[in-house]
Amino acid sequence: MSRNQILIDGVMAFDSWDTSDTTLALLSPVFKGALNKHASLGFGIPKTHPLADAIIPLITQVSVIQDGTEIFYGRVRKVSHNIWGTADVACEGPTACLNDTIQPPWKSTGSDSRLLQYILNVHNATTTGPT
Repeated sequence: MSRNQILIDGVMAFDSWDTSDTTLALLSPVFKGALNKHASLGFGIPKTHPLADAIIPLITQVSVIQDGTEIFYGRVRKVSHNIWGTADVACEGPTACLNDTIQPPWKSTGSDSRLLQYILNVHNATTTGPT
């Protein structure tokens, strides 16, 4: 059985091997990773969870560790609450920030790293940093 862990801003929020602390339970975590698409993660977090009030959309960072290897790192995109106080959390991978980027036509003749740097430079020229 593999060990799955979810960290919220670097703090352990869930560990599939540690069932002794019931306050660190997450509800129905679902990780989706696909080729040529950004990865996503969704889970429910009860209001009794110690990190439930610390989740801020577009600020909070979430990572998934499977057997000691990080398989997802991203940010919380959306939080919605149901009538029982459970928060449904939707996270997006790091490439999702490029979804709204408009790129001018260009030809690629360099390495993959130069291409990615070019795409990021064009994207960053049209955005503002955190305030």
